[in-house]
Amino acid sequence: MIQNRKVALIFFGVLCGVALLLSACSSSDDNPLSIQFESNAFTLRYPAGWQHQIPQTNMLFIASPEILAQQSGATVTIQRSVALTSTAETLGDALDSYLERGPLRADRDWKLVGESVRGELDSYETVVAIVEGSEQAGTLPMRSEIHILEAESGFFFIVTLTAPIEQWETISPVLAQIRDSIDILE
Repeated sequence: MIQNRKVALIFFGVLCGVALLLSACSSSDDNPLSIQFESNAFTLRYPAGWQHQIPQTNMLFIASPEILAQQSGATVTIQRSVALTSTAETLGDALDSYLERGPLRADRDWKLVGESVRGELDSYETVVAIVEGSEQAGTLPMRSEIHILEAESGFFFIVTLTAPIEQWETISPVLAQIRDSIDILE
């Protein structure tokens, strides 16, 4: 009977060790999105150390710790566009208008990379474009992945993931997790 008790305790100890090991393996590195942002229009999650700011009505800006330290880093911007909603009839129209007024303006140094593609974000159909360049010639080259969707409310949402080209491969998985955490509430 004592022998059975020792075996049971050893077995229990091994099980506890395995459980502890498994919980360590599924650390926050697998899903680093520990901060929840909520608004009336959408919710999303982002990593600790990143910060959000609302620079204007209907816009959320999330910055990586590098940006906060005034270095090059990654950002996510979500905009609920009243202007596109009143002028664009389709996702393609909305994307074209956004690109023309934004990154592809003549006074900026951005170029479209490939063709736009269809995608999905929070079960909404999206149109996705990738641009590379910078706000001014000669500054740090960046990459932006631009997603546009039309919510049930009729409003267009623009989700932009941006990082320096040299950091894109490293940071894009985190940007994709943030994008995939978005829940449109309208």
